[in-house]
Amino acid sequence: MSKNVPILIVDDDVSQRRLIEFWLQEDGHSTISAGDGLNGLRAFEQHAPSLVITDIRMPGMTGLDLLSHVKAINPDTPVILVTAFGTVNDAVEAMKLGAADYVLKPLNADELKVNVRRALERQELVSENRSLQI
Repeated sequence: MSKNVPILIVDDDVSQRRLIEFWLQEDGHSTISAGDGLNGLRAFEQHAPSLVITDIRMPGMTGLDLLSHVKAINPDTPVILVTAFGTVNDAVEAMKLGAADYVLKPLNADELKVNVRRALERQELVSENRSLQI
């Protein structure tokens, strides 16, 4: 698995966003960040990151909306949703929309890094599988 892949972090909470950036950079990843869903979508379109981590509850475009847009643009991009207000309905909706994972805040650095590694490894396997089918 390639470590230095761009990861997009979308969260309206600046301190949470910076903390996630720090953890991922500490783990060898490059990061791009946005403070809301609309700017996150713009960053996704501009930078084509390998993974998206987004909060669910944000003003304007929610994380679930962003997930839908990301999957419409590139269905193979894994999206990890994070929230402080987890509900079963949100988790079910996230999985139906194709989320790679659903994580409750407060976040744990080691858990998040494992979730990121797992999502990127899964994406890499899907890509390799597709290339072998050609």
